[in-house]
Amino acid sequence: MSTDMRWEMRCFILSVRCWGRQFRGDDIVGRIGGDEFIILMRNVTTKEAVRTKAEQLLAETKKLVFDEMAGRGITISVGIALAPEHGKTYLNLYRSADQALYETKRNGRNGFTICGENQDITGKR
Repeated sequence: MSTDMRWEMRCFILSVRCWGRQFRGDDIVGRIGGDEFIILMRNVTTKEAVRTKAEQLLAETKKLVFDEMAGRGITISVGIALAPEHGKTYLNLYRSADQALYETKRNGRNGFTICGENQDITGKR
């Protein structure tokens, strides 16, 4: 296994462990590929609950420190889509979340955007 692959696996394992503690037992936390992850949460009734969860995720991720990064932490950019407002199928929700993700990246990364809201909430506050 290459050094880069071991590094990616270590980041993956630590991130999923950290994030897994933030979610309920029936939520799904997984890796799509590379440095892209997906979290599916069912029965979320308010945008405020989603905002709170995203803020918690940013805060917990900020606590992860890797020796390989000279003590610096990692940052995340999050795109959020809600059913049925942003789609009723997995593919439509995925596309909506992806659009929101790129809005976050355009606004400087390390934050989150809910699909359709032209504001990014950064972790730099």
